[in-house]
Formats: sequence, structure tokens, C-alpha cells
Amino acid sequence: MHLKFTTSFLAIGSLVGLAACGGSTTGGAAPSYETLASTATSGTSTIGGTTYEIDKTHNTAWVYDVTGEWDHSTDTATVEGGTYTYSGDEGSLPFTNGDGEYDYVKYVSVTYSVNGISYTSNGQIGIVTDVADMPSDITAQYDGEAWAYYYDSQTSGSAALNHGTSSVVANFTDGVVDAVLTDFTAANVTGTLEIDTIEITDMVISGNTFGGGTIGSYLNGNYVDVLGANVTGVMSGNFYGYDSQIGAPDEIGGTLAVWGDDGQINADFIAD
Repeated sequence: MHLKFTTSFLAIGSLVGLAACGGSTTGGAAPSYETLASTATSGTSTIGGTTYEIDKTHNTAWVYDVTGEWDHSTDTATVEGGTYTYSGDEGSLPFTNGDGEYDYVKYVSVTYSVNGISYTSNGQIGIVTDVADMPSDITAQYDGEAWAYYYDSQTSGSAALNHGTSSVVANFTDGVVDAVLTDFTAANVTGTLEIDTIEITDMVISGNTFGGGTIGSYLNGNYVDVLGANVTGVMSGNFYGYDSQIGAPDEIGGTLAVWGDDGQINADFIAD
């Protein structure tokens, strides 16, 4: 049994011949994108991403789109996502390091208060690929990292799944993204470990974003259902930067949060 879900908040609502993405590229008549380490003094870059926002006061959570802009002439950024807003020095954005290094996207983690309510937001933001630069006739492979968490109310089992790997295939011809998150190091395990792999398939590409899809969770290759019935949630992601050698986004990142009667699964991944 696999659980299918769709995004509910987006603004729009075979592995043969894979093109591998990775690192910055130069040359060719291709769009120009500033990296997050850019020292450019003119122009602007469009910021986007997804975050998993936790209302710590009311113990609720959701995934939100992030939008914003980086003004290189003043080196300032404005960012909005859920209740989180930021306006100030680009270098002071709440970036946090994962296991890899990426040119156009980074993890973010921030705790803040709005009207007396305490929030924590975790996810990724970066320089998104312009919709006009999205390909329509290739398939690209992205490899990177993943982080996840699960809770199973039936067994009271839970674990933080850290330092995992992500293998992501974006089929721009068919308009779908598939991801495998695995090879985690489990931490803070309560009970017996129940999940070591998360698969998300048939996420639908829309512009420079993707979302929805079908989730499967596994242990040693065997399907494990920790969610139960009445599953709801969000999977949302973005394409970042541009790889001129293959004519496609250079990097990819996504955030997953799903709940059911029996448990929940959260995950983040970035790959290039």
C-alpha cells in the first residue's frame, strides 16, 4: 500500500539517458544566475523555497512556499514564508549547514515569535530557476542529502533520520519528479527502528516547482505503514539555479510533511 497526496497551497495549485547535474557550469549561450556566494553589485535574484513551520504554542505545523528577492545593489534580501518574514542583509539570512555544499540553495532554520506565538521554521531557500528556463524534453539526475523524522502512535516509536542521501530524478518530458531518501543515521530512536528509506514518486512539475505525489516508507526493503488511514499533508519543492551544460536547473530541494491517524513523517532534501 502506498499513500497518495496532493499539495493544497501552491500558487498554481525510465532512467535511460539521464543528464547528471552537479556544481556550477560555465560557457554556452545560457541564462546567468548569481550564486548565494555572489558579490555582484547590481541586479536582482529571485528567491524561493519551502519551509516546515511549527506553531510551538498551539502544537500545529504546515509546509509553506517561500518567496522573496535579493537586491545585489544593496546586498539586501526580503523573504516571506508562512508567518516568517525577513528584510535585511542577505548574509544574515538564517542559513544552516547540511552535509553538502550547494551553489544556489541552502537549508534554513529559525525560531521567532509573532503576536506572542512562538514558531520554528526549517526548510530550504535559494535562487530559483526562472520558469522561462525550465526544460521540457530531458530527464535529469540529482544526488544529494536528506533529513527526516517519523512518529508511530501505534508503537510510540520515533526517530530522527539524519545525514541521509537523496537520489532524485526529474523527468521534464513527463513532468514528474521521483525521489529516494535513504542511508540515514538514526538518532533519538524510541522503540525499534521502523523506517530507513522514504520514496516519493510522481511529484508533478508546475513551472519551477513540484509537489504532490505518492509516499512509501520502508525498512530493509519492506513496506512499513506508520501513517495509517486519513492521510493528509504536503510535499513541495523547487528547482534552483541553472546548469548550462545540460540546459536544466542545477539543483533541487523539497520539503515533505504528512500525517495520518497513526503517525507522521517529515523530510527535507537538497540535491545537485
